Order: sequence, then structure tokens, then C-alpha cells
Amino acid sequence: MLKRLLLLAVFSVSILGSVLGQKENNVKLRVYLRGLKSTKGTYFVRTKENPRGKSVEFAIKDGKFNIQFRVEKPSIMYLNLNEKAVTKYMSPAKKSAYPTPLSFLVFIASPNSDISVNGKISDYVEGYPKGDKENNILSKLNRQIYPLMNKAMNIQYLLGDKTLSKSKVSRLNTTKKNIEKEIISEKKKFLRNNISSIIGLRTAAMLLNEGLSLKEAPKFLSKIEDSYKGSSEYTVLMNRYEQLKGKASTAVGCIAPHIKTSNTKSGKEFDIKSLGNKYVLLDFWGTWCRYCVMALPDLKKFRDSHTDKFEVVSIAKEYGNLKSWRAFLKNHQYNWVQLYNGKGEFNYAKRFGVEGYPTFVLLSPKGEILMREVGESKDFFKKIEKIINKK
Repeated sequence: MLKRLLLLAVFSVSILGSVLGQKENNVKLRVYLRGLKSTKGTYFVRTKENPRGKSVEFAIKDGKFNIQFRVEKPSIMYLNLNEKAVTKYMSPAKKSAYPTPLSFLVFIASPNSDISVNGKISDYVEGYPKGDKENNILSKLNRQIYPLMNKAMNIQYLLGDKTLSKSKVSRLNTTKKNIEKEIISEKKKFLRNNISSIIGLRTAAMLLNEGLSLKEAPKFLSKIEDSYKGSSEYTVLMNRYEQLKGKASTAVGCIAPHIKTSNTKSGKEFDIKSLGNKYVLLDFWGTWCRYCVMALPDLKKFRDSHTDKFEVVSIAKEYGNLKSWRAFLKNHQYNWVQLYNGKGEFNYAKRFGVEGYPTFVLLSPKGEILMREVGESKDFFKKIEKIINKK
């Protein structure tokens, strides 16, 4: 649950246009945070001129600052205030910190918006934006869950103390779990009436399968208004939903979706039935994934010594064009079926609910899923050996 309270270490926002002080700016943010001692803050932007993005710095004086920029569509933004008081460390040793929204000023930047924040700094950023519908809804949620999130994070900090007694650790964990349940409850209450919003869609996506089950999700998703179905947040939510449905339908004991595709090196159609009466290991990987590539030599060694009853089908998830994939295969002798992940019915990563890479799925000769693993455990091949030699 804690990982869902955190954000990725790099906050990336798509900002199209110029930043600060130019005529085409159409987002204004005015902020006053009592107790803010920092003199400068930063946020990350992508522009047409710099699609990879850059960090933009802004000045803070006496807890006040104004910034302006242009956006093409609504975006959730995270401003780093560089304020020590709101840093959430992992332990009393204070060697590393969590990248949590509690340490950032969060708001939604929409075209032609005029946003204001009047709040304070405690041990987290108590700044709730207002000025338009999206920010008012965002603030409604965060006023409810931020105090709870802060309690949970502070307990996590205490749990980093290795000198705590087992009984103390147990009590703290129980308290934290109860707070996390309360956070989930508050989010679900919020979604009942506010899923049709930028932060509503984001919250639903983060809550899926970690508080919002696949069984109950449809009653929430059915409330999403058509006007939000073209948004990137809606796309992320629905991709997450379909991915989790795929994972549930491809759990151990299920029959795997049939694999038949022309997404091969040669372009010739491959049908998994052509492998005959063999066990098949599906290897979901990518050339960009270091651990995926590291796993291949051992996979080749095992496959080559069990070709009488075992075969591998690798399905690569690549970003952009396939040049790096084709070049990699050309330079390495991984002589088994090599496919690349496609779209729609050929998006096997989604159909198998792949969430991490590498993911391995072992199929019986009849197509039953016998094993699923993310990553390669120490006894990975021993487990496969035991299954394929079982009589």
C-alpha cells in the first residue's frame, strides 16, 4: 500500500510552449505558504523545443511566488519547493527520502486557468489550490487524505529505526495498516461522486487492485462522463484496468490466450500450435530492460538442453521503432521464436497482464498456465525442471 502513497522519483509534466513571462502564457499560479523558508523551487517541463524536458527554477520570497506558463491540455503538476521541513526520510538515519506528494505543491494546470494557493508548511505541504473545478476537486480529496498519508509516512519513518523492539514494530505496523485502510475508504468515497475529474481518474488508476477490486471497478468506471474519455488520464486508467483483467484471466490454472501473429522477425505468421506437444515458456522482455537481457544466456542454456519437451517464445515490448530489437537479435544467437508485442488482439503483454519485466509464463502442452514469475528467482530453472519432468 505504501508504494501507492508515493510518486515516481521523477515528476514529469508535458508543458507545451514557453515558460515564464511571455505573451502566450495562459496559466497563472499565485502561492503563499506560511512557514516556507526556501528561496527557490523547481518543476520539470517538456516543451516543443525541448521534448526531453528540462527543470525550471523559480524564486520564492517570504513564502510567496508567482509563476506563469502555457499548457495545451490539463496536467497534474508537482512543484518541488526544496523545503527541508517537508522531506520524508525513510528512517531516523535520514540518508534517503521518499518522493511523496506530501513534499510537493500539487495542482492541476489547465489552459487559461488562474490558480491560487494560501496555505502553510508543517511537516508536509498543506497547500490546497483553488480557482477552477479541477483544482477545487483536487483540494477536496487532498484535504481528506493528506493528514492520513502524513501519519502513515511518519510511522514508516519510525519503523526505519532498527533498534525498535518486536512488540513496538508490531504495534506501529498495525496502526499504519489501519490508517492505510482509512485512506482507501476515503478515496473510494471520493470516487463515488468525483471520478469524472482529472484527479478522479488518476486516483482510480492508482487504487485499482489495491483497494478497488476488479469486481467493483465497473460501477465506478460507468460513472465517467464522456467529456473525460478523450483524456490521457482516462487512457491510463483503462489500460491499467484491461491489464489487470488480463492478469486475472491468465493466473495459474487458467488456459492461456492463443498466440497467433505475424509480429515476427521475418513477418511470417507464427502459431503457437506449431510447437506441438511441448511445454512453452513465454518470455516477456525488452532490449531496454537490463535484467531481461541478463536472463537470456541462462535461458538459452536451459532451453538448448531440453528441446525434446521444452520451448521458449520471447515477446518483446519495444518503444518507438524496432531497429534496436532487430539489431539485438542479429548480434545474438537466441535461436527460438522471437515476437514483438503488437496492438489490439496482438498486445500480448496486456492480454497476459504483464506489469513488470521480465515476466515468465510457463504453459503446459495443452495451454494451461502452470507458473508465473516476475524476474528470475534463484530456483527458477529448478522449478521449471520439476514441472516438465513430472509424470
